[in-house]
Amino acid sequence: MYRAFKAFLSAAFLLGVTPVCLAAVDSMSLSMKGPPPKDLEAKQLYAVDITCRPIQSDLSKAVKKGFLVSSTQTSSHVLVISATQPTKTGEKTNLPTAALFSDIIFSINSADRLDQRSCNEHFFLTGGRKYYLIVANNYSKTHEPGQAISFLKNGIKIAQPLFTLFGAGQLSAAVAPLLTAVTGVEAPYRDLLAELNKGDNFTKTIQLSPGKYQISTQYSAETVVVRPISSAVSDMNTTFTTLFEQQVNDAKQKMQPPGSRAACGAILGDLRALGFYSPTDQGYALVQIALRGGLTKQEVLANCLPRGPAMAVARLKDFYWKGIPDESRISVQDVENVLGPDTIPTLSPPFSTIVPAVVSLIDAGNQVLRRDDVPPAALLAANSVFAEKASLLDHTNDVLFGNLDSAPPVDVLRLLKSKGVTRLGCYSETSGATDAASDGAPAILLGFMIQVQAKDASAEDAITIRPLFQSGKIAALSISRNRAWIESVLLNRTACNEIKIRK
Repeated sequence: MYRAFKAFLSAAFLLGVTPVCLAAVDSMSLSMKGPPPKDLEAKQLYAVDITCRPIQSDLSKAVKKGFLVSSTQTSSHVLVISATQPTKTGEKTNLPTAALFSDIIFSINSADRLDQRSCNEHFFLTGGRKYYLIVANNYSKTHEPGQAISFLKNGIKIAQPLFTLFGAGQLSAAVAPLLTAVTGVEAPYRDLLAELNKGDNFTKTIQLSPGKYQISTQYSAETVVVRPISSAVSDMNTTFTTLFEQQVNDAKQKMQPPGSRAACGAILGDLRALGFYSPTDQGYALVQIALRGGLTKQEVLANCLPRGPAMAVARLKDFYWKGIPDESRISVQDVENVLGPDTIPTLSPPFSTIVPAVVSLIDAGNQVLRRDDVPPAALLAANSVFAEKASLLDHTNDVLFGNLDSAPPVDVLRLLKSKGVTRLGCYSETSGATDAASDGAPAILLGFMIQVQAKDASAEDAITIRPLFQSGKIAALSISRNRAWIESVLLNRTACNEIKIRK
């Protein structure tokens, strides 16, 4: 038997053939761990943060070794996010032909290398459909690291964070130039994946869900974090605003100024379809497009901006007005002057001054929500923090509560009760993480839709409640199930008003 095997190896060597038993694709100890599969929520914006680090400095050891002699093959480690999964033809695994994101962490052969093991990437995507995180170790006789560099230079690094939002669908004439500016990313991704598919792929695939993924090989480690965000504009990572300003500025010669409310309405529809549900994002994008398209501030307010986005963009700080002349900046007073006063409060008192009202709302509200015989003292406490008439503004995706306008305060609380809210709890000051600019609310608190006697709850059970103040009193409660807001309030908390928080 030994002599027969030795003869087989000798014949394989003389004929230049790698024995089948040695031809299996090397995994390089590829591993991936992450949260269990869970759909990304519709109408929710997500940020994806990718960081990498080298594990050992001698990357040359990743060059695949052939039988007895060094191979000329290229070894590559690739990360892909796509709406489709890899496919198999016989024993061959093929990467998807299209991707929202694709990057080569490293690629090396005996003569050339591409080493991006210290990567730091960020982009955004919209929920409502399935995406897959695919990691692959690739071995190719035709692909060279230099080819990877040429693919990656084709605008991917600059336009990619916008491509995930703008790279699909037909858009209005005013927004279409932005699409033209970023769809050049699609071809390099397609070409890169097609080139890799000429070789052999060892892959691991998992449905993309909120949470943290850890990926490792013998030579690198990557962390992928998928997190719901309230607004691309107010996110802690400022990549989006920088690139959006650049993209609008580069495309402004091709842009058609939205000179009518109908034209701006079409753009607003585009923005919603692309995943911009926050009034802050809508206002920011509309202002950037309109002002850089040649409209004046007065024309933008009169013909373009609805009140919600107008007020949201007026509340943004100096950072978000870079590149816009001072005389074109929009203030809250500008909005009031052009669009008139609003029944919903637009200017709120500082957070420090409204904390007692929020605490009283929680204490009195819990008695109304949890008891059939509401104590008179609870009614008095509720009436003391609310205006004479109050409203409930339902911003949940499925209109779980319905709107209530100018009703007695106790009726607002009873509406919450009738829909299953039994507990009010944690609160915090609004911030960029909770899109403070979107409605000007100084505080955000949580309500929980759980059984009256329940002792614990999770983010799945929560709603957000944003009190809007007028003359120091609560004039409205704005209700949402924005997951980014919920998680921001629950961050580092293990309990919420006697309710244990399940992670």
